[in-house]
Amino acid sequence: LLKKGGNCTKKELALALLNYDYSFLEYYKRIVMRWPKDTLSKRGIISYNSTGQVFSLNEEIVDLNNCINEISVCDLKIEEWLYSKKDKEKTVPWR
Repeated sequence: LLKKGGNCTKKELALALLNYDYSFLEYYKRIVMRWPKDTLSKRGIISYNSTGQVFSLNEEIVDLNNCINEISVCDLKIEEWLYSKKDKEKTVPWR
């Protein structure tokens, strides 16, 4: 609240607390290395420098001048992933 001038949303507060939860950070670091890194590297869209732990876009494939379109495609893919993840969590095997 202090950093936001005395007012912020519930979501903003939750995100602020999330920044301190390193277990979630480690979980999503593993996710990044498993899905986006492997998939995008295989397709030549990114490269990854393991020494500096830095991802770089292949500017021959990704149009950095058209970021709005590129971001909307990424957002859609992330939403699809989250939706499929949510469906898997709801699935309970019959006993």
